[in-house]
Amino acid sequence: MQPVKNIRVLFHFGEGDEYEVDLQLVWTKEHGSEAKPICSKEVLQAAVEHWVAQNVSYTWEECSVDDTV
Repeated sequence: MQPVKNIRVLFHFGEGDEYEVDLQLVWTKEHGSEAKPICSKEVLQAAVEHWVAQNVSYTWEECSVDDTV
């Protein structure tokens, strides 16, 4: 049986602008690697960072700021 951990990620995009994402992380053991405990905060942090890097994208463009605001 593979270890599974359910977590909720809360993204903050400024005051009052938040989004929740529920994830189910499943650990698979790779050959020659020792698995750290699934409850380890550093392991969960690394898993969330990996998920964000793989699944969250954005675009940006330079814009001028109107001084009359």
